[in-house]
Amino acid sequence: MSNDTQSSASPPAPVRAEPPGPSRKTLLTNTLYAFGGTAGTAISQALASMLLLVLLSKFHYGVLTSAVAWIDPVRRLSVFGLDAIGLQRAARDPERAPKVVSTLVLLRAGISAACFMAVVVLAPTLRADAPGGPFALIAAALVLLPASVSAPLQVAFQARHQNKRLLGLPIFSGIAQVLVLGALYLADASVVYYIAAISTTELVNAVLIGVMLRGEQGGVFHGFDGRLARSMLVEAAPLAYSYVVVMLYKRLGFYFVEAQHGVESVGALGAAVQLSAPAVGLGGALSVSIGPYAAQLAAKGELATLRREAVRATSKVLAYLTPVTLLMAFLAIPATARWAPEYADAARAFGWMSTAGLFMFVARTTTAILVALRRARVMSYVVTVDLVVFTLFAWALVPSYSAEGAAMATFLMEGLNVVVQCGLVYTYTRTPQPTP
Repeated sequence: MSNDTQSSASPPAPVRAEPPGPSRKTLLTNTLYAFGGTAGTAISQALASMLLLVLLSKFHYGVLTSAVAWIDPVRRLSVFGLDAIGLQRAARDPERAPKVVSTLVLLRAGISAACFMAVVVLAPTLRADAPGGPFALIAAALVLLPASVSAPLQVAFQARHQNKRLLGLPIFSGIAQVLVLGALYLADASVVYYIAAISTTELVNAVLIGVMLRGEQGGVFHGFDGRLARSMLVEAAPLAYSYVVVMLYKRLGFYFVEAQHGVESVGALGAAVQLSAPAVGLGGALSVSIGPYAAQLAAKGELATLRREAVRATSKVLAYLTPVTLLMAFLAIPATARWAPEYADAARAFGWMSTAGLFMFVARTTTAILVALRRARVMSYVVTVDLVVFTLFAWALVPSYSAEGAAMATFLMEGLNVVVQCGLVYTYTRTPQPTP
């Protein structure tokens, strides 16, 4: 009877082996490759910004910066936090990564197309009397379309700790953008065309990553999973709110400066932000690398290991990033006084913005950890407070200090923000004490 019972019983379901977690060496080496990619991107953006400073007058550079600043919150809305959620999903379940990436790309493309059409419809009413007019706003919004493909496709490599594969992208996209800007200069093109040329980098990245992915897995798209898309949208909603609010307070200073001091001052603030991009981009490399690492450790409940390795890696990066950043901030004012005195206000703002980049680096890393810990809703509360704090600082400082005042407000707010986020990470990753 026992034999009959055993023979009729269904065989036990096979136990699915979890993918091995990445080692500390994987995190550090992958971070170095991420450094190479993000550093290349940030440096190419800074070089393109310097080229634009040379090719355009301060007024026209202000027109470009203003249009981009108005589009940046829309660009964040189109992302909707989905890239981070897709990265976490692909890292936790490598077997389904192609389906996750395919669904992510199609979902992001649909949202971005809707956002672009909204800009086309609303631009004539929102910016009809602004410098550059509605066409400047529409030209800046073009970047939404290629970015909706290039960023999600990178998830396919980032989730597998393969940032090395993305290392050469900034070189090709940067060269392409410089060539386009040079052609526009030779053609004596309107500033609107320069604004549209900003999307060159994302377009080239999308094409190159698509070719790489097609060669590796035989195709880019592996269908659209509606259930997966809805699940990611629900999970990403608090994060999407956080991202939009973060971008809003980062651009609120531009709006205050434009309203009170005009587009030339906006150009000064834009120059400061773009020239500080390499320092901010270098710091952001760790947050890119630590995302999938944190997701896998959090899924296994290894919170003490996650906190220890995050502190170790962050400290190593800060040890190199801090002296370079402070040296650049110190040299900015005398260098500008010597070669570009009309941008003296930008140099002062750059000192504050580049130093604030150290705070931004730590905050981006802690945000990646909090997302991995599924604390995106808590982040939505934090960034709401950040928005209020920045608004108060900017309201007090921008009238008297213009672009420098907006940069000072950013420095003060980011400093307070990083203290709060580090406290949250420590709280959520503490090893539970054994009960007596």
